[in-house]
Amino acid sequence: MVVKSVKMSELTSRERGQSRAEKAIETRRKHEEARRAKEQKRKEIREKMIKGCLQVLEDPRTSPAERVEALKILHDLTEGR
Repeated sequence: MVVKSVKMSELTSRERGQSRAEKAIETRRKHEEARRAKEQKRKEIREKMIKGCLQVLEDPRTSPAERVEALKILHDLTEGR
């Protein structure tokens, strides 16, 4: 008899002894974690864009056209708050 070593992640849910309810709970948990990570990433990107626009507005070397564009972007980003 040959015994094969297998990682738990390579086993199906039934092979790991999970019921359908347990599998559903695990799936919901994973989806919630993914949703939170995605939302956090979106929030970080938005904050970086706002910070960048404010830097453009504060820079004395910025042209009027660049300032207007930064204001438009800033308005769009902060409008939903």
